[in-house]
Amino acid sequence: MKDAFIIIGCGDKKREGRHPAVDLYCGPLYTSRLGYARAFGGPHAILSGLYGLIEPDRVVPAYDFALAERTPAARDHWAKTAAGIALHRAEGRHIVLLAAGEYLRALKYLPVDRVTVPARGLAIGKARAELARMTREEQP
Repeated sequence: MKDAFIIIGCGDKKREGRHPAVDLYCGPLYTSRLGYARAFGGPHAILSGLYGLIEPDRVVPAYDFALAERTPAARDHWAKTAAGIALHRAEGRHIVLLAAGEYLRALKYLPVDRVTVPARGLAIGKARAELARMTREEQP
């Protein structure tokens, strides 16, 4: 979706050491999500269970943390904070949320008419295929 603000859910596979967030995550679903975001060329950010919504160029160390490790109240606070930052960063654009599971908790704090969640509910392989299909359809 052209001119949208794209939020990419992070992944549990990470490179060792410190990297810009965009390069830290290396799992296949994350890579497909990043490919989708890059194909559309709009601004994007990464949704991390540890750091919240972060800029792609922010350097972060590899970490081992799952959002599920937070208490329900802390997860809700995380989601509310991430949604607020996303709305600010989106600057009125439509928001495309490429995430699943607990990361979708932020949806309850986002206006439903401004958010799309492609490949929602699909298994990893099917989600990757759907993102690839959508990316091809939008190419000039």
